[in-house]
Amino acid sequence: MKKPILQYILVSIILFIIVIFVFQQVRYVEEEGFNPSDDGVILAQSQRILDGQIPHVDFISIRPVMSGVLHSIHFFSPLPLQISARWFVIFEHFVIAFAWVLFIFIMLNIKPNKYKILLFSCLLVIVFLLNLSIYNLFPWTTIDALFFTTLGILALTPLLKKGNYHLITIISSLFLFALAALCRQNFILICVIANLLICYYFFKKKSIGKILLISTLGNIPFIIYAYILFAKNGLESFFKQMTGR
Repeated sequence: MKKPILQYILVSIILFIIVIFVFQQVRYVEEEGFNPSDDGVILAQSQRILDGQIPHVDFISIRPVMSGVLHSIHFFSPLPLQISARWFVIFEHFVIAFAWVLFIFIMLNIKPNKYKILLFSCLLVIVFLLNLSIYNLFPWTTIDALFFTTLGILALTPLLKKGNYHLITIISSLFLFALAALCRQNFILICVIANLLICYYFFKKKSIGKILLISTLGNIPFIIYAYILFAKNGLESFFKQMTGR
């Protein structure tokens, strides 16, 4: 990893520590009341999954349940369940803001100095606070999908900027896009476009072997999800719940 990127990451870590301190002082997370819209829906899915229930077979879900899988970590957290989930959502918003600001700085080739680092910090804080203020403070599929998608786009930065690539970053990018689509199915469009563009890139280089390798490993989340549904006779229920038909 290049030194300029490390500097931006270090600044971001310091900023997030400050965010944690300030939010603790004002009890931002603890004072957030229960939201009667969809607060607890994802955590309820997590509990069912941890109990061994099969998504779309033992319980209905109109979306794939990767968000339920992701947020099952809160049941193992030393923090109270809701508090742990809310802090994780804050973390997701911060990472989304960090990834987009870093992506812009990398694409524009903005090298860090004291003024550029100040600019980076200001933009990061502004984007983070805007993200946090426009949505409810509880686990939700859209936030998770944006979290994975943003990281996937950031992983493609070397390829997008200079045509350079490492197979592991491209595979990681497709893997993250797949996780996003399994959080919220309308993100499948990004996944399809990314797969087609990457396959076309390697097809021009006549690297068919790399296409097969990247497509297989990058789409492992889809393969595992489909296998579980097939093994548990849940494919028909899955399509009915996704389409409403």
